[in-house]
Amino acid sequence: MNQNLAPRREQLDGISARIGRILLVSVLAVSSVTSPGCVLLAAPILAVAAHAKHRKDSDVAQQNLLKEERWNEFAAKYNVQEEVKLEDLRREPQKYSGRTIAVRTQFDRMLSSDTGSFEGLTVIGVPSDLFRSQRPVVLAAQVNGAENQVVQLTFVGAYLCDEIWCSDITPPNK
Repeated sequence: MNQNLAPRREQLDGISARIGRILLVSVLAVSSVTSPGCVLLAAPILAVAAHAKHRKDSDVAQQNLLKEERWNEFAAKYNVQEEVKLEDLRREPQKYSGRTIAVRTQFDRMLSSDTGSFEGLTVIGVPSDLFRSQRPVVLAAQVNGAENQVVQLTFVGAYLCDEIWCSDITPPNK
């Protein structure tokens, strides 16, 4: 795992622990005002609930860091300059001409031995053995422009997604 993410993970764990303690203290304060006897019964239950919430928050934060790490590795490996939404690329392909972009899409089919179709995008230079069926993918490609309203790209690389909408890979701050 990327060493640069360790301080951020510790920071997120600390925030999550503080939230759990604040929740526990708040509930205990309310319980002691309404019925002091409830504190003895409620405290262990609330402590377990706060700990479970902290673990869940910590697990989610760790999963998010792993998704960001996957993205950072992908972007560095293929020299991705920016992530572009599919609809933005279709609307203004000339805006990204000559740039290496990443776009979340789906592989549809091979059009020839090295040309693939990705939701209406034509991508040349696709390795013929990379895709066997339709599947979600984050595509790294150089934008060549558009011809007859079909966006033309050159394949640079791909992340084959394990989850729908490629939610297993996320750029930072998304």
